[in-house]
Amino acid sequence: GELKAKNVEAEEKLKIMLIDQQKAETKKEEARKLDEVLAQQKVAIEERRTVVMDDLANAEPAVEEAKKAVSGIKKQHLTEVRHMNNPPAAVKLAIMSVCTLLNFPVSTWKDCQSVVRKDDFIANIVNYDTDKNMTKSIRERMKAEYVNQKEYNYDTVNKASKACGPLVKWVTAQVGYSEILDRVGPLRNEVMGLQTRQETTEAHAEANRKMIADLEKED
Repeated sequence: GELKAKNVEAEEKLKIMLIDQQKAETKKEEARKLDEVLAQQKVAIEERRTVVMDDLANAEPAVEEAKKAVSGIKKQHLTEVRHMNNPPAAVKLAIMSVCTLLNFPVSTWKDCQSVVRKDDFIANIVNYDTDKNMTKSIRERMKAEYVNQKEYNYDTVNKASKACGPLVKWVTAQVGYSEILDRVGPLRNEVMGLQTRQETTEAHAEANRKMIADLEKED
């Protein structure tokens, strides 16, 4: 009777071992599939990220260059603008565009002058956060009222005032940058979504690897 009992026990052990082995094989197959998914996700993320980076890489230098130009505006040139009582149309257009973008409500030249006379006028421009401040409706307004106007260009405005040329360059660059941020916005979100999904897959794969290791240890 003892021998029979031992045989039964041995058979049971063998059954359990085979089941564990099968489990381990299934888990290994699952792990292989997960690794494939991870590899595909990595490629998708990289492709998307490249598009985002390329787009931003084209826009950011223009903004930086425009900021530099604004920082380099000579005080005397700005003072000239501050003291103009009847400015050329190009100067008025340039200054109004900056005031509008900085969210100062201006309707007359006098309104503009009070903004330009502020001590932090240049600092406000240089520290402007496009991502946070330029909504689509502001951007469309900027294009319709200023950027798309024929006389709104660097050369014309710069001839009228050395202080206003760089300001036009800055507004134009910011509007362009905002359009690109808008375009890459969904892509940026997509990259973030892909990364989250990848982290979930990675965690799943890690749990799987641990389970395989445990199953194989039991053998």
